[in-house]
Amino acid sequence: KSVTFRRAGVVNVYCNIRPEMIAKIRVLDTSYFAVVAADGRFRIEHVPAGTYPLVAWQAYGAEARTQVTVTEGGVASVQLELTSGPRDTRHLRKDGTPYGRYK
Repeated sequence: KSVTFRRAGVVNVYCNIRPEMIAKIRVLDTSYFAVVAADGRFRIEHVPAGTYPLVAWQAYGAEARTQVTVTEGGVASVQLELTSGPRDTRHLRKDGTPYGRYK
């Protein structure tokens, strides 16, 4: 199934059969983003010179925010630390009933 998201924000996706199958999608209103590699590094290319807010996000835990200044032809470097939070698995099936045994 294909879905087009029309607004920026976080979309929670749940399985209607298995409560542990949860996904979070972050919809952005910018083309300047990156997915962090296993070693924690990321790269966002072709950013025009200027000062920008930088937000690091993870599915469970608080965002980390800072500003980064990009110079013409230069390389900007930033260090952020994210702290994991508790995973919320309390949700209902799409029909509003709790997960459990089928009757």
